Amino acid sequence: LGEFFTWKTEIGTLTEDDKIKYIQDRLKKNKIKVAKKCNLVDKLANQELSTIDNELLYLAVKCRVNNVNKITNSFLKQVDRTQYVSKEKSTHNALKELDALDVKKQIHSIFNYIKTCNARGVSLPSLHMTFNGPSGVGKTSLARIVGKLFAEEQLLSNENKFTEVHARDLVGQYVGWTAKKVKEIVTKAEGGVLFIDEAYSLCSDRKSFEQEAIDTLIAEMENKRDRICVILAGYPDEMKQLLEMNKGLASRINFHINFESLTPEHLYNIVRNMCKNDGYKLAKNIKPLLLDYFNIEKSKDTFSNGRLARNIADHIKIQQANRVMLDPDADINLITKSDVENVLKQIQQQEPKSKNKIGFAS
Repeated sequence: LGEFFTWKTEIGTLTEDDKIKYIQDRLKKNKIKVAKKCNLVDKLANQELSTIDNELLYLAVKCRVNNVNKITNSFLKQVDRTQYVSKEKSTHNALKELDALDVKKQIHSIFNYIKTCNARGVSLPSLHMTFNGPSGVGKTSLARIVGKLFAEEQLLSNENKFTEVHARDLVGQYVGWTAKKVKEIVTKAEGGVLFIDEAYSLCSDRKSFEQEAIDTLIAEMENKRDRICVILAGYPDEMKQLLEMNKGLASRINFHINFESLTPEHLYNIVRNMCKNDGYKLAKNIKPLLLDYFNIEKSKDTFSNGRLARNIADHIKIQQANRVMLDPDADINLITKSDVENVLKQIQQQEPKSKNKIGFAS
């Protein structure tokens, strides 16, 4: 098959250094500097690229509105971006974050059991978990909260360590590479949570590199069971298939968290909370618009749950910023019905139109 392809391109995973350079270039392009004592660039580089883009756009708008050309810790506090200011300390905030999620009862039960074992002085159970659910329901967010809980309770270490990889990151290109990659990733994550997204992609023929990744991962999960929590995440049916094909993997996982698809009301609350957390006020006539939109989107195959709501919230903020910049007398904190209507109209215009079929109607 390879003889038919003249050009071959390999696309690798972005490293942290790649992201740092990308952030620095974007800031320079917007003529924004960062104070030496500010950890914005390093901490932002730990995020996904889509999150980095959204944060940089948000900060660029805030800098322009406030006539600021240098980001400092005090400025980040002012615009409610304290997550980039200093190292997060153990203050039991993770429980407050957990209470905002629908799966809180499942996680509370697990942690009550773990804490009871710890208090009784008996061996802790295996901490490994699976997160099963559709895309965009908050699996990654919950995994981060679990990492914070482990740190706050000092069950693995007193440091909040969270390592996120895709299942394909565990698989090497050549014979002998896969086992080494898996061991290196697990070692890096020791003392915290190793979150493996789309873990079901490791389902493959037993002679493949994917099977070598699973075999090595199983051994590492067992040997370091008291030093790490491995969370495998993915779609329910595919995750079930993965565990059925790998009994050794299934036997090392005690806890299974199931996520349901989000309702339009949940999605609206995500938009509202994202705007509220950034200091915005929402006009009262916005809710019906968004509920109608989410009801329509929920029936589509491309529906992405919370990811859709977060994207909508970001677009609304950008639309509001554009309107405010053209009107000096506008309330800089108010999101109006027209802001939302314009965003939904733009999205509708960008959606691919169905092609007209040639023929006769039946």
